[in-house]
Amino acid sequence: MNVSEHQQFVEAVHARRASVAVDRVFARKLYASVPMDTMERTIGEVPYFEKGVVCCALFTSPVMLIAGIALFALGLHWWALGIAPVAVLLWFGNRARSASGNVGIGILSVLLAAAVADCFVGLVHNAWVSAGLVSFILALWCDRLIYVASAHFLRTQVLRNPRALEAYAAGLVIRQAS
Repeated sequence: MNVSEHQQFVEAVHARRASVAVDRVFARKLYASVPMDTMERTIGEVPYFEKGVVCCALFTSPVMLIAGIALFALGLHWWALGIAPVAVLLWFGNRARSASGNVGIGILSVLLAAAVADCFVGLVHNAWVSAGLVSFILALWCDRLIYVASAHFLRTQVLRNPRALEAYAAGLVIRQAS
């Protein structure tokens, strides 16, 4: 695809005559696993920021899950033995659900804001439990961010760079409006 064909394609997408959907798993693997020098050779640019956001969220999510369980243990004592497996199951369920293309990050963002607000308002009277709740929801939020941000970054990249559109076509679904 040459530059003028790519420009026509981008104009069609912006005019809603075409749409670009991104496979979230493909996008996550791209930003988490493909080395930057390979990306530079393939598409002619290096997405430092995009890769940094995805890799940071990949690291932060399990760390916050463990921190949340530890904080729950400090606040709930032996009740944490029941909470920990539920938290891990919810985290894995969130991860599986995050990979699907129809799930956004809005609800988790509202929950995270509410949990942070609770730390200041004090509806949950145990500070350890409040901090554990923030850590746990942050783990879920970061996990969702991995997929949502990866898909957004890849879509933006293919609309900006014709070489990216050709190189990453396997992870895209392009539809013409009827």
